[in-house]
Amino acid sequence: MLHDEFTEHLHVVYIIVGSMILSALLAGVVDLRQGIRLTTEIAANFLLYWVVMLGLYLLFRLFNLFLQAVRGDF
Repeated sequence: MLHDEFTEHLHVVYIIVGSMILSALLAGVVDLRQGIRLTTEIAANFLLYWVVMLGLYLLFRLFNLFLQAVRGDF
């Protein structure tokens, strides 16, 4: 159904935006008291969080593809 596929893509967008905000807070790019600041070390941490999040997402998608192949849901 089209709605289910659209909803799945919408959830992916929510996850990406949420992880972007969370990783910015964790990396120290956005400090709620000082506003936005960016140094080389903070930018490196921000990119590292993004690489980890992207890796986890791709691992999750590969696992879903594996489960679909095992069940024959293609």
